Amino acid sequence: MVGPIDISIRRATPADKRAVNEICRHIWRGNDYVPEVFDEWVRDRRGGLWLATIHRRPIGVAKLTLLGDHEAWLHGLRVHPRFRRRGAARALIAHRVARAKKLGARVARLDTTDDNYPIHRLMRALGFRRAGRFTAFGANARVGEAPERAQARDLPRLWRLARHSGSLLNEMFVQRRISRADLERDVRAGRCLVDNADAPGALAIVQPYEDVLRTRHLAGSGRALRQLLCALRAEAKRRGKRSIRMSAPSSRWPDLRAAGYRPVWSDSMFLFEKRL
Repeated sequence: MVGPIDISIRRATPADKRAVNEICRHIWRGNDYVPEVFDEWVRDRRGGLWLATIHRRPIGVAKLTLLGDHEAWLHGLRVHPRFRRRGAARALIAHRVARAKKLGARVARLDTTDDNYPIHRLMRALGFRRAGRFTAFGANARVGEAPERAQARDLPRLWRLARHSGSLLNEMFVQRRISRADLERDVRAGRCLVDNADAPGALAIVQPYEDVLRTRHLAGSGRALRQLLCALRAEAKRRGKRSIRMSAPSSRWPDLRAAGYRPVWSDSMFLFEKRL
C-alpha cells in the first residue's frame, strides 16, 4: 500500500472531460455511464461534479446531487486504479458531505455493491450506517389482467402505503424519500397503478424507458402486492414493452420471486445513510 498523498478537491469544468473519461475507462471494463452524463453533471452548479487532484492532475471524480431541500445523494465516485487506497475516495466523500450540510441537507445517502468492502469500511469510519440492501428484479411482459389506475380520491390511503413502504423513490441515478407532492403528481399523471381501485392495498409508480416499463416506487405487502406485481407484467405487455423492471429492497424479494420476477444483477447494492 502506497502512503497518503496531498489531495486537493475542486469543481470539474467542461475542460476536464478527457481526464474524467480516462479515469472511467478503467471502470466496468470501459462501460461506465459517467462519461455519458458528464456534460449534464458539470452544468449542475448547486450540487456539482468534483475532482480529486494531485499536483493538479485529476485522479478521482464524484457527483453530489441535492434533492429537494433536505436530501443529498452521493454518486459517481471513481478513482484511477493507480491512485486508489491513498485517500482520494475519503476526500471526495468528506467534501460532498460538508457541502451538502452547508446547503441545508439533513441526510446524505449513497449506494455501493455488496462486495465493495473497502468502501463499506470507509463509510462506517465516516459516520454512515447501512440503511438497506436492494437489487434489480425483472420479468418478461405477458398477457393478463392489467392493474388499475389510482384515483385522486384515494390519496390519503395511497400516501399511508407509500410513507410506510420502506422504499425510496428511484430516479435512475439517485434515490430519495417520496413526498406527498410526488405521489399526487404521479396519481394525476396516471403513473400510479394499484391492485384494486376500490380499496388499494398496493401501489406502483411506473415510467416507460425504451423497451422496458420501469417501476420507480413500490408499496404494499402480502397478497395485494403479489397481485399487483403480476398485473404489472400485463401492463408492460399492454404498452408494447418487452419487460418490467424495478430496484427493490430485500424485504420485497420473496414477493417478487413469487410473482415470477428474477434478479437482473448477479450482486446486490448496500444503501448507506448519514444524518447531517
